[in-house]
Amino acid sequence: MQPERGTTELRMKRGIKLSLKIIGGVVATLLVLTVAAVFTLNTSWCQQKVLNYAVSLLEERLQTKVEIDSVSVSLWTQDIHLMGLRIEDRQKRKMLEADHLAVSLDLTDLLDHKVDVSEAEITGVRMRLYQPKDSAANYQFVVDAFKSNKTDSTEQRQKEGGQSLAFDISQLTVKDVDIERQWVTKKGFQQTDNYSLAELRMAEKGGKQTVSIDSLRWKTDNHQPRKNAEKPHRGAFDTGHLDITANMELRVNYREKDTVNISLTRFEATDTLTGINVRDLHFDAGINKTTALLTDIVIQQESTTLSMDSATIHLPSKKEGRPLAWHTSEITGNVMLKDIAKPFAPALRFFSMPLELKVTLNGADSTLLFNNIVVTTPDQSLRIEAEGDAAHLGNKEEMKMQFHVHRMTTSAQTAKRVIDQFVVKKFMMRQLNNLGTITYVGDFDILYKKEKFRGVLKTSAGMLRFDFSIDGKTKYLQGQASTRAINLSKVLEMRDLGDVAFTANFQYDISKQRTARVRRLRGGKLPIGRLNAREIDASYKKIRMKHLILTLESDGAIAKGQILQEHSFADLLCNFSFTHTDAIHKMKIMPGIRLHKKDKKDKKDKKDKKDKKKKRR
Repeated sequence: MQPERGTTELRMKRGIKLSLKIIGGVVATLLVLTVAAVFTLNTSWCQQKVLNYAVSLLEERLQTKVEIDSVSVSLWTQDIHLMGLRIEDRQKRKMLEADHLAVSLDLTDLLDHKVDVSEAEITGVRMRLYQPKDSAANYQFVVDAFKSNKTDSTEQRQKEGGQSLAFDISQLTVKDVDIERQWVTKKGFQQTDNYSLAELRMAEKGGKQTVSIDSLRWKTDNHQPRKNAEKPHRGAFDTGHLDITANMELRVNYREKDTVNISLTRFEATDTLTGINVRDLHFDAGINKTTALLTDIVIQQESTTLSMDSATIHLPSKKEGRPLAWHTSEITGNVMLKDIAKPFAPALRFFSMPLELKVTLNGADSTLLFNNIVVTTPDQSLRIEAEGDAAHLGNKEEMKMQFHVHRMTTSAQTAKRVIDQFVVKKFMMRQLNNLGTITYVGDFDILYKKEKFRGVLKTSAGMLRFDFSIDGKTKYLQGQASTRAINLSKVLEMRDLGDVAFTANFQYDISKQRTARVRRLRGGKLPIGRLNAREIDASYKKIRMKHLILTLESDGAIAKGQILQEHSFADLLCNFSFTHTDAIHKMKIMPGIRLHKKDKKDKKDKKDKKDKKKKRR
């Protein structure tokens, strides 16, 4: 989910930055042209003349239609009001509209080539931005018109006797913003992004600049079915369908030429479509051209709180050939997995068992490393120590996550509590209680529509080695397991059965559709699949048996099996069956013997052997 979220945030930042560029360029031009004539033109007639002149200059620069309803400039209050701004794109569609621009400034600073704005307010901004697949965007001409000209630098203007204006805004308020952007994604989808803002307030307080944003909404629509449509097992997070509303407060502690220090003091965001719910996020950050250092970071969801002392981000640069790279200090916190259920893992929607987490992360564009992972329950009845990594995060079909569990320790009761957090059919839960303390060392891989698990499981009943996989394409769980000795008498509650050694392979059907079809025909409460075991050594009622072969088939309603011991003239058999995993100790057992039938070849071989013996005598 990480790469998608990074791409989503980047798209949102680009959209907002683009919108601010367009609004800023237009407003700044109008402001300069209007303010420049204030001292000499303070009548409504003269102001209208200036307004018409400003509009004609703007139309000439943009090569499109520009309209402004009225302008009001007061020398006494040093206020400027601009009403009804409208700009068309080159296709004569309304591209930018603003209802009201109000500016209060110190006009005497203009003599020193300064525009010192004490207060500014922009209300009722509407923008419609279009970017066709094979042609320039409808707003590109505005970006080009206000793009800084490298040949017209400040030094060059000073050589020519000119001097640039310096802008300083003490307080800014932006209200009622509605921006729509339509464009085509790399996959060829028509994408519509909508941005709206109830209010933005920027002000100087105690020598520091504060920014407060209320009800910033970002909605996306790629006009395609949602990724989890008719797939209830899949999370709702989909960058093509988002509806995020955020509120935040930001403080700029200081700014220099290439450095800024900020504090995000409040951030909350919810997505009604995906279920993402961030109750709070705050941190301090020092940012320069190459690095961003975040400190005192806390993120809180409904029941999850994570914190870390610091995170360092090395910012990418194509020009300098510098890739994105980042790392964190130790992340600690209390985790409730159900908080991420709706967007990423619906199977966790009832997982309300509290967990404590410690982990250190570092990564790059498409890689992620998990170091020193420690997961525990508050009572320490479960403890997991692990590490892992992820690669190809930008490509879901090539993505690969690998984890190595150094050690997992839990009690059978806690293991049962964990399993009970999931809404799944539960098998052999009675036998689970008989395993006592459970430890595990091994690995698991998460691939595209496939998971692999392998390792060694130690219990009070014995040790088991296993290697199995869950295939999301074929919907089968299959693999193998082996042990040198496991006390099935204790596990299965069968008093006459002693230690057992075996090597087995198995396959079970995990398709809900296929299983439901079988259930309708046969009923039953068993898993559907088969198991084959060989090299079985076991004891039963003080009788030791070796080289046994076991086959087990379950159709969901009844499980039928056979234990076979092969001999030269006859095979010993033991057929058995059961209908419920909690009643295996009550299984029906039918011992038997199978004589080998002798064919003509066997008789001829026997006769030849006798003849050879006679000759030797």
